[in-house]
Amino acid sequence: MNVHSADLPNLPGSLKPILVSLLAKYDGIIASYRANSLSGLAETLERLRAPHLSLWEEMETLHLFTSYLAESGLFSEDNPMVGLRVLFARSCQCFSGVRACLQEGLPGEASILLRSLFENYLNQSIILQSNAEKRDLLFLEYRHVEQYKDLEWCRKARRNGRLSEESFRKRFPTSSEEGIQAAYDQVRVNYSTNLKSHWSWQVVNEKDPNACVTIFDVAVHVGHADDYQSLYSTLSTVSHGSSRAGGIVRTVGGISMAPRFGELIDTLGRLAIGYLTRTICNLCTSLKNPAATEITTYLIARAVINGAGEPGQR
Repeated sequence: MNVHSADLPNLPGSLKPILVSLLAKYDGIIASYRANSLSGLAETLERLRAPHLSLWEEMETLHLFTSYLAESGLFSEDNPMVGLRVLFARSCQCFSGVRACLQEGLPGEASILLRSLFENYLNQSIILQSNAEKRDLLFLEYRHVEQYKDLEWCRKARRNGRLSEESFRKRFPTSSEEGIQAAYDQVRVNYSTNLKSHWSWQVVNEKDPNACVTIFDVAVHVGHADDYQSLYSTLSTVSHGSSRAGGIVRTVGGISMAPRFGELIDTLGRLAIGYLTRTICNLCTSLKNPAATEITTYLIARAVINGAGEPGQR
């Protein structure tokens, strides 16, 4: 990129020649480094990715199957449980994100999305456990609590002088603030007074109005405490047990910062396949899809054949 003084109109004239010189210098350095260091990188990454190609193909197949299910009428127009539809969409997006991260050799980033996928599965499980329509509504209306939490945080920041009145009003015009407050007031009785609590407080621990229900409490309530312990143990290992400096791939022309691929890629991919498979099977059964038995059998067979494990098992 050739930069001239005329391209920097808002800078003092004395600075322009200096900046033009610096830009030219380091643009040239980067261009030279690119030519030298990227030589052979594509081939190196292709070789490193090769052992995981079957996993990514299986993940792509499952992703496409979820899209097929959604487009073929998994959710009927008159189905009242919008929360389940939201969770299904979120789960598919998380799964797609896990796959994309793993393909780029980013297990740490994939683990964040895998955790969200697991939590979506727990939310689905507690909805379907009993009184599904009522719990679905609890999940859906919790958005009013989340909006109120954001409003309260900004109110506190304004009181403490960390947010000006002007900035507050840009984010929350008076009508918006009043609407959020009114919506929260309508539903607040259904949720813990502890704003950090999970939306399922009424289901898990209604006796204590100040209880802070956690995702672990939810896992215990739906019988997935072991899943929680083993998954979060794996994710902790991914997040804290490896050095970021390990992500240096040496190529013929130099050293390029690039992710590495290893056993964790397969571990996280299989976990993601397992949780999305469970999510789909539970959903098809609960919505009384005519093909639920066929779909469940198909997905279980694929999961077992490809090493993800049967849904409900670890």
